[in-house]
Amino acid sequence: MIEKLVSDYDKQKKELEFFDSNLWWDPACTACFEKYSDFDAFYESLNILGIKKAVLTLAECFKYSEITGNVRLKEILSKYSELYGAMFLTTDYLITGENVARAIDEMVEARVRLVRMFPRTLRHSLKKSAAGDIFRHLNNRRIPLMLWHAETSWDAIESLCADFPDMPVIVEGNDVKLLYHNRFYVPLYKKYPNFYLETHNVIVHKELDTIAGLDPSKLIFGTYHLYNNPDTAMAPIIMAELGDAVKKQIAHGNLERLFDGIR
Repeated sequence: MIEKLVSDYDKQKKELEFFDSNLWWDPACTACFEKYSDFDAFYESLNILGIKKAVLTLAECFKYSEITGNVRLKEILSKYSELYGAMFLTTDYLITGENVARAIDEMVEARVRLVRMFPRTLRHSLKKSAAGDIFRHLNNRRIPLMLWHAETSWDAIESLCADFPDMPVIVEGNDVKLLYHNRFYVPLYKKYPNFYLETHNVIVHKELDTIAGLDPSKLIFGTYHLYNNPDTAMAPIIMAELGDAVKKQIAHGNLERLFDGIR
């Protein structure tokens, strides 16, 4: 019985062709779920884990420098065809007078498909007076912005959705449990077509099924690997009481659609 359950689970994992929006590389991490000797070993493990394609985020951008991290990200993306990238941005580009639109465009040419911002940790504002030029360019090109809900406020997230309707805003439940905030994000999910929810921390019993019942097209699969076991994010989708078409939509289709929509 157990062997059959495991076999069926592995079969569905392969059939769903998971496209991970939230894969991290952190060679300095001492408390990661699993450690790898180098990036090649990490990349080769993805197929075994059931991750067919992924958007890579470098911890170097978060912990050290978004500038050197973005350069390193471009180098990695040039070598691995199944990886896309998430670049980091702060308002430094606007303060120093650099051409932020050109910087974003160059990263998109290198297969970057998401922009990440960490206003609380990296100490900058999301207001239009500070970051408006960034958001206007993302909006014009329909490039998704990914935010941790603990890095900002729900009011700020709503303002971004309202002011920049062509910019997909993907909210990731990290590193405070998302379940404490469903009274905030469910209304936003229902109201704004450009509000998306990354799935790895959607962990309340049957919550994924409930949100998919509202609109499955705005659930974006992510694992937060290598800090998190990918199966904890895959299992709720595999075991959800949803049709195969909806599961595939969540597992990879929604993210592919967003990326295809980038201008």
